[in-house]
Amino acid sequence: MRQTIFEKAENLMELVREELPGIDRHRIRSACGRLSNHYAYIKNRKYKPSREEVKVYDVLVRNDISPVQAYKWMLLYDAPAHVKALLRQKKISIKTAFKIISGDREAGERVTAGRRELVSHIISSYQVHIHPMMGTP
Repeated sequence: MRQTIFEKAENLMELVREELPGIDRHRIRSACGRLSNHYAYIKNRKYKPSREEVKVYDVLVRNDISPVQAYKWMLLYDAPAHVKALLRQKKISIKTAFKIISGDREAGERVTAGRRELVSHIISSYQVHIHPMMGTP
């Protein structure tokens, strides 16, 4: 069975904590973010990773995980609950989840429009099926 993004993030945190006991997920996320910038895009050639970042990078390399991918997993792991729920239910894509997290109004409005349709469907079902049984208001 395929692992979810959240399971991958949890596994990554376990692997890193084996190497660096006591490190919290926020430090793992920030290390992955700095590593992804440095190794994927080479924005700052003078950047020297800290010892902690080097150990995180070693864990990533040993497990064939890209720093960019690890950073994406960690960002989604820390996403708001409603975004996580929509991802778990496969109602939105990972790309849309990142747009919502980053504040893209258009993506958020599409999700809200879907919720409006659901609420209107529930109300109409109530009016057709339940309300007549209760008598006139």
